Amino acid sequence: MALLSLFPQFYFQIKRGDAFNGATFYYDYDESAYASYLQSLIDGSPRKNNIYENSNQSQTGESFLTIQFVAAYVVAIPARILGLSSDTAFLVVSVVFSFLSSLAIFWLLLLITENPYLSTVGTLFVLLFGTNVSGASIINELLGFGSTFFYLTFLRRFTPAVSFPFIFFLIGFVWLGLKSVNPLARYFFAFLVSLCFAILTFSYFFHWTGMFAWIVCLAGLHLIFQKENRRNGFWITIFSSIALILLGYFSMLSNRNPSTDNSQILEQTRKAIFSQPSLWLGLFNCVLILLAIKTKRLELKNQLTIFLLSLSILPILVFNQQIVTGHSLQPIHYGMYLVNYLGLLCLVLILGQCFKENLANFNFKIWIVAGIIFCSWGVLETYFSAKYRFFYNVKRDESYLVNQRLAELGKSDKVQAKSQFVLGVDVVQRDNQRTIAPQGVLWAEHLYLSVDTSTEENQRRFFLYYYFQNQSPKQLRQYLQNCPNEACRVLIGWKINPKLSIDSSKIEQSEIDFWVDKYSEYINNFSGLEAYKPPISYLIVRNGVRYDFANFEKWYQKDDGENLGDFILYQVKPVNK
Repeated sequence: MALLSLFPQFYFQIKRGDAFNGATFYYDYDESAYASYLQSLIDGSPRKNNIYENSNQSQTGESFLTIQFVAAYVVAIPARILGLSSDTAFLVVSVVFSFLSSLAIFWLLLLITENPYLSTVGTLFVLLFGTNVSGASIINELLGFGSTFFYLTFLRRFTPAVSFPFIFFLIGFVWLGLKSVNPLARYFFAFLVSLCFAILTFSYFFHWTGMFAWIVCLAGLHLIFQKENRRNGFWITIFSSIALILLGYFSMLSNRNPSTDNSQILEQTRKAIFSQPSLWLGLFNCVLILLAIKTKRLELKNQLTIFLLSLSILPILVFNQQIVTGHSLQPIHYGMYLVNYLGLLCLVLILGQCFKENLANFNFKIWIVAGIIFCSWGVLETYFSAKYRFFYNVKRDESYLVNQRLAELGKSDKVQAKSQFVLGVDVVQRDNQRTIAPQGVLWAEHLYLSVDTSTEENQRRFFLYYYFQNQSPKQLRQYLQNCPNEACRVLIGWKINPKLSIDSSKIEQSEIDFWVDKYSEYINNFSGLEAYKPPISYLIVRNGVRYDFANFEKWYQKDDGENLGDFILYQVKPVNK
């Protein structure tokens, strides 16, 4: 698994050949934002920093990045000590946490099944087929159901990769606590469960909420079916600790940036969800458990059966909790990073228990063949995923030289560099700039993740970025009709994305008219004060592409420029200052 996690990087460097500039292969578009935040921590910025405006001053509010600080510091502190960049640290994360995840799942399976061969092959099965259950497999593409997302979804860095192994450690410690006959041992395991839960809580929202739902579900089932062995002290200790942990969490959450809820698509809805593949797997597991109980392969009041029921019910709970709470937050992430893997874990445990004697008598060669088949499928999926993300990473690698040059220019005066801003017109370059260079970015697709950047300020910066390229209101209207990610997120929001939003809807013409009118008003009232808010020190454009900077050149003067591979870097200064 550790080697497989590096496959995309090997593939990328081999394909790039002599053109390779040194970029790390990214699985997901959001990793640029995580890498930017990680780099800011490596550089010594405070926890609450504005990731696209490097500053040593702590910001006032919280964002989901700053609240999920444990995973970030787990990577940032060793990287700072070892002198690693966020890009290099990402490669280390891939290897270390694919290894730890494998180890955690193997330990948990071995703990419950006591079959090392099943545990080994079962670990491969859970990790290598989790993407299939999330609906992001190449099978989708082959059958014409849409493109694959990316493979090994649990390895998105640094979140959820860092917290992922602790899911299985937590489940294992719960199992040991419930099975233990020694009261002191039970309290010790309850402490370990609480520690794992704390790590999950301050690392990844969808992990801690999912595991909280599982703990509640398991405790409820235990209360119903284990009347003679309820382990009240064990559960009281866990829930008391969780209450204290969540008290701190919600204290931080109450201080979040007001724009966070909108940018994360927090919806008020009670609409049920039954279309997720991982939910179907949960229902399938429920049916298997009921059949096993009916055929006497499982006993209803047995500890393992209760465990399996809780895991199989979990997808129904997390995908439909909004029926009770009235709030939903991008539920697709449960299917990509949590219940898809737990569903497969549950399936392995069901088969392992129901066919325990048969599996114990399997010839060693059968396990070897199964392992080879699973690994082959993993390589195949990873290959296609690397191909799918290849051209995005090519663009990242092309921008690597110009971003490195910015970093070199910033070394002479780090304080000044942190006060400088860059106008980058290439979407990939500007979004990845802060993973390497200290200078701030005028506007980037992930600017909404910055702690103190309000929704209004994000929209204003987008208008300024658009104005500097001499784009007209008519062009903005055409832009919004097609609705690319950057324009939709900053102006319209993500409500049009059915994958992220339960109550998704199409853009209304009235909304487009509104934003076109707002931009027209912005242009008509434009002044020198607006042109220098923030002041631009550098302009980055793609080599060989014609741009219209008539508006920009009213306020700034460019130098002759510096050719850096696929980009040109201009140093600029204000005309009227």
